[in-house]
Amino acid sequence: MPDSDRISHPIGGLSPKPAPGGRTLLLILLALGTGFGIKHVLSGGDDSYTGFLRARTTRVVATVSGRLTKITLEEGQTADVGEELIHLTNDELEAEREAGRQKVVNLNFALGRARARAEVDLEWRLRELEAELLETRLQSAEFLKAQFDQRLGAHAWTDLIPESDSPTSVTETSVTETSVTETSVTEATTTPDDVFQTAARSDSLLDIDEGQLRALLEQQAATNAAEVSTVQVQLCEDRLLQLTQLISELPEQVDRASGVAALEAELKQAQDELTEIEAKPSAVVLRAAAYGTAGVYRAAVGQRVRAGEPLVELLDRDYRHITVKVPTRELVRFDPQSVVGLEFSGGRRHQGTVSRIPTQADQDTNSVETDESFVTLEIEPLDRVWPDVPIGAAVRVSPCEK
Repeated sequence: MPDSDRISHPIGGLSPKPAPGGRTLLLILLALGTGFGIKHVLSGGDDSYTGFLRARTTRVVATVSGRLTKITLEEGQTADVGEELIHLTNDELEAEREAGRQKVVNLNFALGRARARAEVDLEWRLRELEAELLETRLQSAEFLKAQFDQRLGAHAWTDLIPESDSPTSVTETSVTETSVTETSVTEATTTPDDVFQTAARSDSLLDIDEGQLRALLEQQAATNAAEVSTVQVQLCEDRLLQLTQLISELPEQVDRASGVAALEAELKQAQDELTEIEAKPSAVVLRAAAYGTAGVYRAAVGQRVRAGEPLVELLDRDYRHITVKVPTRELVRFDPQSVVGLEFSGGRRHQGTVSRIPTQADQDTNSVETDESFVTLEIEPLDRVWPDVPIGAAVRVSPCEK
């Protein structure tokens, strides 16, 4: 017989009777009651929320990268403003010191090389100047000798001219071996024009014999040559002064051209900076910026920390509050400054007031799957001081019925 043709019958061939309507309704009510009972048990027997005790905190962070060497305020101890908390070595300062020392070494090395080059340059330049100086002195001596000889010749030729026929009077000239300046010299001023004017004033040109005329001409030539020698000697003396000044200024000029002066100034600045860096304390002391109790340290003595890394929080236990996350659909049960019940560990009950209800839901607790969002309420004390429990302890928050 096919399966589709089979007809099942209850035992004894009797058909089942439908359940009465009252019994069905009773079963539904029992199921709902059981559900509400389970929810009541799971939620602790009331419509409460779990919050956490908070305190106003001041975060202490590492200002420099280094190694934690000392903790002066132990966990749980209270610090006043400005009190020492943590000692750190300053890696940045050590690196800065090392860089400063290396800079000084490099500048000293560069300065040594520049000075060596300057010394070589100065030596051959001095040789050139000293050679020119010597040559100029020799030329000056030759010109002085020539001047002396020429003046002496001029005086000799003057002696051959009769005093009465002489167109000019020549006085003796005093010449020294070491000075170019005349002290008591009156040079002869006889010129060829004077000779001819003298001859013209004479009764006859035959009064001046050939010897006298030659003496006059030779005397004038010697005088002119002496004047030329005087100018040459003066030029030599001017050049000697220039060379002497160049030799005195040459070391500074060579140093400047070789970069010695600039390197010396840079080295002095680097040394001054290094002195300032060396004077800075090697340890950095972190102090309390506000009153509070030290929480848990996130680094131990001997560990290395980075700049900006949080090390500990100072908890101001005098300004404690509770934060609790509440579904946005339950916000109707809370109003600003409304009273809520608080249950701390050990069953200790207190009250608080809602001090803050944010205007925006928490972005990190929104859930698309459950179509649920939360807001974080802040609750402050209402009655006597809350019990001394650890910051972060869980607290049951129950809204009071309106």
